[in-house]
Amino acid sequence: MVSGELASGKTALLEEFAETVLGSPGLLLTATATGLERSLHMGLLAQLFHSDRLPAGVAEAAAGLIDAEMSRARSRGTDSAGAVDAAVAQGLCGLLLELARTAPLVITIDDVQHADCASLAALLRVPHLVLAVNKMDLVDYAEPVFAAIAAEFTGYASSLGITGITAIPVSALVGDNVVEPSANLDWYAGPTLLEHLETVPVGTDPSDEPARFPVQYVIRPQTAEHPDYRSYAGQLASGVLCTGDPVTVLPSGHTTTIAGIDVLGVETDIAWAPQSIAVRLSDDLDISRGDLIAAGPTPVPGKDVEATVCHLNERPLKPGDKVLLKHTTRTVRALVKDITHRIDITASSGEDGLQQRTEANELNVNEIGGVTLRTAEPLALDAYADNRRTGSFLLIDAADGTTLTAGMAGQAFGTAHPAVASERRNRF
Repeated sequence: MVSGELASGKTALLEEFAETVLGSPGLLLTATATGLERSLHMGLLAQLFHSDRLPAGVAEAAAGLIDAEMSRARSRGTDSAGAVDAAVAQGLCGLLLELARTAPLVITIDDVQHADCASLAALLRVPHLVLAVNKMDLVDYAEPVFAAIAAEFTGYASSLGITGITAIPVSALVGDNVVEPSANLDWYAGPTLLEHLETVPVGTDPSDEPARFPVQYVIRPQTAEHPDYRSYAGQLASGVLCTGDPVTVLPSGHTTTIAGIDVLGVETDIAWAPQSIAVRLSDDLDISRGDLIAAGPTPVPGKDVEATVCHLNERPLKPGDKVLLKHTTRTVRALVKDITHRIDITASSGEDGLQQRTEANELNVNEIGGVTLRTAEPLALDAYADNRRTGSFLLIDAADGTTLTAGMAGQAFGTAHPAVASERRNRF
């Protein structure tokens, strides 16, 4: 995922990739429009995303989000270029959240607004972030300029809890250090941008995480050949399961051991995320769809959920709303007890910088904030910081099934020092 403000060099960078790597600059998204507003936000959309990498309908969805934000700006009587830019940023926020939620890597091109990109990456625990310091040709490829920018941004991003940061100097206009090394940057000993993208590890070692297996389906053939067969099918969300491992079934808390594992109908002794498997247990327990089979440190099931959420629906989220909460394969009724705060990711001042919290009695579309929920049944939620799969959930309209809100259990950002974050955000 590539992010950047207007005139920060995204188009030149993507054109270099398209022409050199893909063989055709025409693969970039294009848009025709009339009027300053439409051309601005569609131009930014075209620059941000590459057609080859988009799920179906993403471009249309982003344009719809931005149009909605522009309509709200007009209703407030603000239609200046600044309002257009703000609408673009706000309209893309929800889309970036959805894409970054599963993205293994984000490229941010150095620019004044990219503290905001770092904020979203930190919020979603994106494991790798590349800072492409563009337009090095304008400063005569000066190493001290690059070093100062890299140190400043790395320090700021680290204060938000981001650890996997790589800074790379480039000039997208002339192709320096994008695909091939450049003699103009002979002081730089690291990889080119393409080399880094091709070699950066985008997966994680499953053994580093505790095993989490949400039950999707109970298999009981009850045939003459298999009269007592019972297994539990689903996708291993994280970790590794082995035959003989002790496990806990949540939310009931019953303990047992793994008696057998089947992968594509073949018995095996070990399985790892994200394989789809069928698990047999040593004991006959009352297990159904939505239960969680867990190994290692297990979450404590509970009905009270504190989370950071991004609201995705035009209808505001308010205290007292009755919704459905979908967590892995389990869906339960829930009540929005309180909206504790709103996080202003564009704040340039304040005690907490990008983490500035303001009082809120509702969340509007694409706004990020903290909520307290009460569920009708206990849920085994991990903190999102510990497990992105079992720490995330959706809030759904019980009446029509519309997705309302994407949630992340626990604290929004990693450990940060607010005073340091505020100072660095102001400097950006």
